[in-house]
Amino acid sequence: MLNRVVESSDRRVAKLGSFKANIIYLWIGILWGLGVSADYLKQFYAEIR
Repeated sequence: MLNRVVESSDRRVAKLGSFKANIIYLWIGILWGLGVSADYLKQFYAEIR
């Protein structure tokens, strides 16, 4: 069993702005749903730390 609780940070949203961050998350979700590889999707979710 996996823990279903997810913790996140708002650093990415603070850096990008809420509108742009949500558009990126929507685009990633659409591409994921279409079966695009995780390696390709990773480019949209760069490390910001």
